[in-house]
Amino acid sequence: MKKLSSFGLAALFLSAIALPASGSPLVFAGNFSNDNDVVLIPFTVPETMLVTFQTFSYGGGVNGAGQFILPGGFEPMLILFEQPSGVNVGTMYPGSSPNPCGPQIPDPNRLNLCFDVFSVLLLSPGDYLLALTQNPNENAGPNLSDGFIYDSEPQFANGFKGSINELPGDSHYALDITLSPEPGAALLMAPALLLIGVLKRRRSS
Repeated sequence: MKKLSSFGLAALFLSAIALPASGSPLVFAGNFSNDNDVVLIPFTVPETMLVTFQTFSYGGGVNGAGQFILPGGFEPMLILFEQPSGVNVGTMYPGSSPNPCGPQIPDPNRLNLCFDVFSVLLLSPGDYLLALTQNPNENAGPNLSDGFIYDSEPQFANGFKGSINELPGDSHYALDITLSPEPGAALLMAPALLLIGVLKRRRSS
């Protein structure tokens, strides 16, 4: 697994002209009942792909289904497990990437802070399980079967909030997962696409 924050200009250019369009985001939304709730989301990566994770729990925004998500939710955390082994392959904290907001705008009602999760990972083909919970309810060991550190404390945070200055929030969450062909595929595809274009021109001439 490799975390990516930026790509070269050539890769961006090739992805724009050679890659098929990214799939529609997988869109999830709901409400927690307890501070320590964990939502488990299974998904499959059919080939080596870039997978983008974007939450809207804290600052709100427009999700992949075009729905407007209100700001003022809690500060989320995402934990990724391989399946069927249940091994933890990555924990995504709010603000842990060079661009913590992603395309989101910091919440003006919360000191212009951004504590959503925006992360782009290069994932190998396989089945995965994503856990969404309230920060800092990390898993208690290297495997999903180890549970989470606040499993026995349903009100560990005394409500839903952001960690900075204990800014109050509510229980709603929203998450998009988007699978995209990885940039290396564009480099491999480009010669073949150019050849197909030449052959088509020859046939039409």
